Amino acid sequence: MVVDLERKRLTVVLDDGSEVTEPSEQAYDPALGIRRSTYDRAEHTATLELVEGRQVVAEIGGPDPARSLAGRTVVYLDQNQWIKLAQHLHTPHKLRPAEHDAAATVIDWVRARRIVLPLSAAHVTEIGSARAQYRATLVPLMLELCRGWQMRHPLHVRADELLALFAAHGHGRPFTPSPGVPAVFTLEPGTLFSSSADPVGAPVSDPGDLHRRLTWVSSLYSAMLDAEAVDRTDAEALSTRWAASFHDLARELRDNPTARQHSRQVVFARLVIDMRDDLARAALTAGVTPERFHNWMTGQGPDDLTTLPYLGTVFEATHTRARNAGDAWHSHDLNDLLFLACASAYADIVVCENKAADYLARAWRGREGGAPLVTSLAALVTRLQPLL
Repeated sequence: MVVDLERKRLTVVLDDGSEVTEPSEQAYDPALGIRRSTYDRAEHTATLELVEGRQVVAEIGGPDPARSLAGRTVVYLDQNQWIKLAQHLHTPHKLRPAEHDAAATVIDWVRARRIVLPLSAAHVTEIGSARAQYRATLVPLMLELCRGWQMRHPLHVRADELLALFAAHGHGRPFTPSPGVPAVFTLEPGTLFSSSADPVGAPVSDPGDLHRRLTWVSSLYSAMLDAEAVDRTDAEALSTRWAASFHDLARELRDNPTARQHSRQVVFARLVIDMRDDLARAALTAGVTPERFHNWMTGQGPDDLTTLPYLGTVFEATHTRARNAGDAWHSHDLNDLLFLACASAYADIVVCENKAADYLARAWRGREGGAPLVTSLAALVTRLQPLL
C-alpha cells in the first residue's frame, strides 16, 4: 500500500500483482517531513520517503510482535551517543578515529538487524527544542536507525512494577521480578510518552490495529521532523525545581546527623511523594487495606522497592547521590534518572556518560540483573563484537 502525499493518491498492490489506485484526501505539507509512505504486508514494515531525500524504514510488527526482537541485542544510547553517530556521517573530523570506526560498525549492525537502537521520550523531547540545523542532521538518522522501536515511558514501567509488587503481596507470595511484561522495548503505538494510554493488544493483521500502527509511526516521525522548535521553558523550570529539591535533600542529609543515619528511609519517603498516585493505585488494585499499606510504608517498603528492576535502580542511585551533597543536581538529571535507570534495568547494554554509568553501577551492586554499562561507542563495539 503506497500513500503518495505529494501526488495525492493511494495505490494498493494485490497479491496477484494487480494495482488499484484511488485519489487520496490526505493533504501534503512539506513541513511534516514525509512525502510518500509504503506499507509492505509481507515484511511488516513502513518505508517513509522524507522531504529531505532520505528513506527510513519502520518496523510495524508481525502477527507475533513479541518475536520481532528475537536474535537482536537492545542497545540504549544516551543522547550524546546519538550525536556521535550523526557526527560520523556529517562532521567526521569531530570524532577520534576509534569512535569514527565504532560509529560505522554500530550503523552497520542496525542495518543488518543485529541490534536495536530504541527511541525514548527523552530523545524526542531533548531534540525537539534544539536548533533547526542541529535537528536536520540528527533527527532523520535517529528515525532511520530506531526502525520504529521505542522504550515504554518509565512512568508506565514504574506503574507496572508497583502493580506486580502489590499483586504478589495481595496473594500472600513474595515478589519475583519478571522482565519485560509488558515489553519495555516495543513497537506498540502510544507507549513512548507518559500521557499515552497503553493500548489493548490486537493482531497486527487486524485492519483497525494496522491503521493505528501506521498512523502512530507517521505522526511520531512527522512531529520529530517538524522544523519548528518546541518551547521547553515551562518543562525546564519544573525540572530545575525538581533538581533543587533533591539538592536541598542532599544538604539536609549532610547537615542533620539523624537524617543521615536514616538516609534510606528519608530517600524512600521522598520517592513515595513523587509516585504517590501510582502507589495508591497499585495498592487499591491489589486489595491492600489501609492498615497493611501503612505497615508496608513504615516497614518493608524500602527493601521491597530495591527488588524492583527499575524502581530499585532509581531508589539506590538516588540514595547514593543524595548522600553526596557536593554533587549538585541539575535539570537534566531528571531525564537521566528516569530513562537511563529504566534502560539499565531492561536493555541488553547501555551507553552513557561516565557520571551516570558510575551511579547506575553502584545502584546495581548487591542486586541481581542490570545491563552492562559502557561510556563510548568504541567500548560498545568491543563488548558486543564477540557476541554478534
